[in-house]
Order: sequence, then structure tokens, then C-alpha cells
Amino acid sequence: MKIRKSVRGDKEQVLRLVREFYFKHSPKTVKTWESFFNKLMKLTLVIEKDKKLIGFVTYSLKKNSLYIDDLYIRRAYRKKGLGTKLINKINNIRKKLKRKYLVVNVRKKDEGAFDFYKTQKFKLWKRGDSLKLRR
Repeated sequence: MKIRKSVRGDKEQVLRLVREFYFKHSPKTVKTWESFFNKLMKLTLVIEKDKKLIGFVTYSLKKNSLYIDDLYIRRAYRKKGLGTKLINKINNIRKKLKRKYLVVNVRKKDEGAFDFYKTQKFKLWKRGDSLKLRR
């Protein structure tokens, strides 16, 4: 398996993953991805296995932080350390860009995501509509 930056040729596979991730709870986000793929792909890393994409992470830069916007791995590949590898890769980008914090927002109801980020040494930073964690 290989983690790499997304390229234009990844568009259909990335959009397929986005649809899997968001279709039920945020169809609007799927439309945003479809409209702005070329811009979003510049800040996206993908996990590739046998020329197929099985996961991705997108990020954005704000002030002194790097924000994880989306992190998704296909169900069949979860619990195999791939999320940790993506977090480590993103954290290396954060260091290279000299950003102080790595930040992620998690929906309050998403206990699985919250638990995952806690295992990645994220700490609860702010409460609101979502939980804001940073490390």
C-alpha cells in the first residue's frame, strides 16, 4: 500500500470514496467535491492498493494550524493501521509547513472517530456543535 498526493487522474476514484463517506449524511458535501475537485485534490492524500484507492485525507491551512477536513478509509481496510499512517503523514506535512497544531472537528455523535483521534494523541480543545480536537 502506498500513501501519496492525489493527482487529476484520481478524480473518479476519489469521488467514489467521497460518495461512500458522505452520501447519507451530507449530499451537499458530495456536490462541493464534484464542483471543486481540482482545488481540493491539491490538499488531499490518498491510500492506493493495487492501483485502487481505498482511502483519503484532506486538509486545510488556517492561521498556525493544519486542519484535517476529511479522513476516510473503506470499511474492509479499517483497523489495519492505515488511519495512523495517514495521521503521521499529515503531521509530517504540518511540521514541514511549520504549523503549531494539527486540528480536527468531530461530530458529537461520531464516537468511533472521537475514539480513533484520542488514540492518535489528540486532546479535546473546544466543545460546540462538534468537538474540536488538537495535538
